Amino acid sequence: EELLFQQDGNNNFAAASKDGKQIVVSRSGTELSLDNNLYLIDAVTKKETLLTPHTDASSYGDVDFLPDGKTIVFTTDQNREFTTVATMSLNSDKNETSPENASKIQFVNTGIWDVENIEISPRGNDLAYTVNLEGFSRLVWRKIETGGDPKTSDVDKNLTIINLPAKGIVGGLNFSGDGSKLTFTFNSAKNNSDIWIWDLKQKSKMQVTKSDRAGISQDSFVEPELIKYKTFDSREIPAWFYKPKNFVGSFPVIVSVHGGPEGQERPGFNPLYQYYLSRGYAILATNVRGSTGYGKTFTHLDDVRKREDSVKDLAYAVEWLKTSGSADAKRIAVMGGSYGGYMTLAAITLYPNLWAAAVDTVGIANWESFLKNTSGYRRRQREVEYGRLDRDLDFLRRISPLAKIDKIRAPLFVIHGKNDPRVPYTEAEQIVAALRKRGGRVEYKLFDDEGHGVSKLKNRLELYPLVADFLDRNMK
Repeated sequence: EELLFQQDGNNNFAAASKDGKQIVVSRSGTELSLDNNLYLIDAVTKKETLLTPHTDASSYGDVDFLPDGKTIVFTTDQNREFTTVATMSLNSDKNETSPENASKIQFVNTGIWDVENIEISPRGNDLAYTVNLEGFSRLVWRKIETGGDPKTSDVDKNLTIINLPAKGIVGGLNFSGDGSKLTFTFNSAKNNSDIWIWDLKQKSKMQVTKSDRAGISQDSFVEPELIKYKTFDSREIPAWFYKPKNFVGSFPVIVSVHGGPEGQERPGFNPLYQYYLSRGYAILATNVRGSTGYGKTFTHLDDVRKREDSVKDLAYAVEWLKTSGSADAKRIAVMGGSYGGYMTLAAITLYPNLWAAAVDTVGIANWESFLKNTSGYRRRQREVEYGRLDRDLDFLRRISPLAKIDKIRAPLFVIHGKNDPRVPYTEAEQIVAALRKRGGRVEYKLFDDEGHGVSKLKNRLELYPLVADFLDRNMK
């Protein structure tokens, strides 16, 4: 065992050349959110070379070496709105590494949607990746041409779009050892996740696994509709609208907010949504500003001082539900986990008259205590998105839901795991204690054997009927 590289930052292994002489490391930025750099480490000399100098917030990921051993392929959104496939030549013919020998990034394709999940076949002659089209996946296969003297590798401009079982989400790309087949996982609103195989020669697909649905009819599952609503600054906010089956008239609605905030609500298989739908609730799963998948500008619209603009997007979601979504205006709840838990608490403090109920799972109630108590490795990562304690403390205190506890009108259900390393359970303790002190309506479930979320089956089977019953008491 040998120490090849050490640096006091957030570093992650990204790729290694086949001969083991070159290693690419990804290092997170310390001033901007969704920002990192790639560094080339010479395993012999231990020399470090910055590959991706830039000034704006840019991301680089899914790194791999091409067969020539001196070119890497990766995804990036440098100088553009969406991530795309790119290549970069690393060194000269003399196999030296220096900034002068690092050529400019070569973009393999351009588009208006993010490229994800790059995978190269073991022989290095095939490339697969997915494209995120407003939440749905497109699976793409391209050839890699290698030849010449000296040997070079290039990604073919032609591409094949692989036919999927339905409109859904693809992940877990992996080529077989001989490169003749590509495996991937697929799920959709009506299909729980299964493994599929694509035969590159036959251009045919085959389902390998058949996940159990516990006897529940697939026909009972609801597919969402993609809707877009105008918000306060005339931007369009995308959301997935699930309607309960066989419902007549206006219905109660759960407005769901994803975590992150650098995340995206996508139309995959969500058993919890299907459970609430079976209990008669519609769901509006939002992608408010700050979500990924809609371009770099959109993702950064909630950074630091713009934090509460994203909460305003939730208020406009309610307006859309009342005017276009057949919702009962008096029966709208808000629900979210992690950062979505913060959004839930922020929604019921900033817009207290809009909500009939709220459910906060492992959410942030107090930005100051959260940043002080979260795991050390995460603090600076989160400060570049939320604000820094040494620079923005007054602002962080001002926007904390705990500081506006007197505004809360809706009954609240708080859920947390005692072993949460990301959002300490003391966030839940603070909001619950403050509400109980002023006589607020709050229910609290703390799991001693859970962390950042509720993952154990026995706990989920206990919890979610309790949540649904809570909603029934306050919305039906």
